[in-house]
Amino acid sequence: MFRHKYYDASGKRREKKKSGFKTEKTALKALMEVKTATLRGETKQIENDRLTVGEWLDTWYEINHREWKISTSTQREMIIRMDIKPLLGHYKLQQLDKLTYEREYIAKLEGRYSPSTVRLRHSIFKCSCGK
Repeated sequence: MFRHKYYDASGKRREKKKSGFKTEKTALKALMEVKTATLRGETKQIENDRLTVGEWLDTWYEINHREWKISTSTQREMIIRMDIKPLLGHYKLQQLDKLTYEREYIAKLEGRYSPSTVRLRHSIFKCSCGK
């Protein structure tokens, strides 16, 4: 386990802690990575490491939906609610890897939708992640 106390960009005291490491060496390595990120000013990454995909999508949609046409907003909300959140919403955003994404999302969509519909849903997910 490690515990790291720091101040965020607004001067508020924060704490990052994590446990469950197999060895003391891996815990120390993770602590050093967090300290490095803090020194670089990357506190947002540290603070959002517990955010789930579903929570992120809710935030992303709420921030951006006013900029889209009504039809786009409606389409994206439906895709998030009907496809992305049920399949990926419970995963931690920082822990979702490509293999899990392919297996738990793309493969299941391919069983239900045409290739063009799968591409659309994939592009909306990529858009929400800023890729």
